[in-house]
Amino acid sequence: MYDWPETCLYKNMGAEIPHAIGTITINATYLEGTIERIIWQYLSVDEETAPFITTHLPNNSRAELLLSLIDLHERDMELREAVLHCLKAARRLTDNRNIIVHGLCSPDAGNVIIVKRTARKALSRRTYPLTARNIAEVGLGFRRYFHFATVICEHLIARKKGQFIKLLEAPELPTELISI
Repeated sequence: MYDWPETCLYKNMGAEIPHAIGTITINATYLEGTIERIIWQYLSVDEETAPFITTHLPNNSRAELLLSLIDLHERDMELREAVLHCLKAARRLTDNRNIIVHGLCSPDAGNVIIVKRTARKALSRRTYPLTARNIAEVGLGFRRYFHFATVICEHLIARKKGQFIKLLEAPELPTELISI
């Protein structure tokens, strides 16, 4: 264990916010990797070759590829629904992550103000008053869907071997930060 380094611009922000943002980043990476592994199962390519197909694709392109593959190959309606639900949640979580990670953070009376600048015709600002708990919930959402996607992937691998792994019940879709 070590003392939390004072790396934040705002000394009164404490360690909770950077920790929550770091958790989002780590958990998002794991979910993205698991969605890639699901694609690989549908492509039926070995794990040495597979990364060359998907690594350089942005997340939106991976999602589109997976949607095309399940439309082409997947007849199991329960599995189709699970994959579609997972992709919808991943999109929402990624939007939330982008707001938090790419926004400008400043503490304000127990909240974190995230200012997201967008350039559509004119520069605009959108302020999101979030607590450390709101930010941590995004990280937890990524973790929940990482586990959900992992079972989908394991189900596909088992099915190829003539085995069966039961799919998990789909977690509740995450809240969109734009609705806060």
